[in-house]
Amino acid sequence: MSFSFLPIALFLAFIGGYAEELSRAQRVSFGEQKTRNAQVVVANYSEAEMLGFKIQHQVHSQADLFVQQLEGKLQLVKNEMISLENRDLANLDIFTSYASVVADGTEKNAASSLFVSRQDPAITIALDSEGNLREAVRLNPEIGEAISISRIDSRKADRFVTITAEDFDQDKLASFEVEDRVAPLARQLRSSHKSGTSRERSLQAIGACSEYGFDVIEVAVVVDSLLCAAVGGTEGAASTAAQSVIAGASQFYEVDGLCKKLRISYLEIHCNAGTNPIAPLLQQAGNSDICNTDANGLLQNFICYTVDQGIAADLNLLFHGKFFTILESIRSTLQPIPCPGPNWSLTRWAIS
Repeated sequence: MSFSFLPIALFLAFIGGYAEELSRAQRVSFGEQKTRNAQVVVANYSEAEMLGFKIQHQVHSQADLFVQQLEGKLQLVKNEMISLENRDLANLDIFTSYASVVADGTEKNAASSLFVSRQDPAITIALDSEGNLREAVRLNPEIGEAISISRIDSRKADRFVTITAEDFDQDKLASFEVEDRVAPLARQLRSSHKSGTSRERSLQAIGACSEYGFDVIEVAVVVDSLLCAAVGGTEGAASTAAQSVIAGASQFYEVDGLCKKLRISYLEIHCNAGTNPIAPLLQQAGNSDICNTDANGLLQNFICYTVDQGIAADLNLLFHGKFFTILESIRSTLQPIPCPGPNWSLTRWAIS
């Protein structure tokens, strides 16, 4: 899988993804699996569970996925067991130093749930609030290939499914459209090696990051209650899921020649469906009105929402759990958007 396509595939699998509730059918053995390492404990699963997992993660129906239980270690690569002990993990701070987090209207600490394996720094590990594994990704950014493990049931840390690049449903992913209307000549990026300053520079290959440093692209994320429910129903689970997506996308650009990092400067989580301000926007959009500039368009209304709330970052993201009948559910825009109020024509970059 090429470098340019995989980050889009991973992003699409989470943003605007089909957050379908996994089946609660009684677990029964489904198919035979071969243990690839003597230390790996093979897990049983039901056909309904696997079908739900494949739909949610955009995996093609014929993929033969490996399911394992964890006994203090995980296997991402054949014959390589990775420890999940605290001493073998290093903190990965995905937030900016001044980031703010708001969950259902209450301010929270911007605490990272992400770690890097000391055994293999290419592996990013996400833990839940109880210290249990949520997911892990091993990335080779040089060739744009990744392998990951995720819970087969988002609510339980008992069984994990391995996904490789070849497992994705290429036909479904190819149906998504990512439309970038920004003229790629210059953007304001925050440079991590020039603290407190921002500068314009051309988006072009720039050589070794060890010499140049990294440009930090600040990201604001809004999580709606449908997605919160799909990943476990708690603000901690929603936060970890959002952090994982941003960290995974960031890794593709933390390479020589690009030297970019994505960091969260604002995270807004809505797990209470009764107070979720995104719900009316999703309802107005119906089953397909995502990118239109009419009064019901989800993208336009989300941009107006960020303006009204004073949310401003290099990239504003809406993570929602609604299924739309059209597949072009991810687009970005830098066109002026007319919004109510004095700042009626502010421009924002946003992705749904």
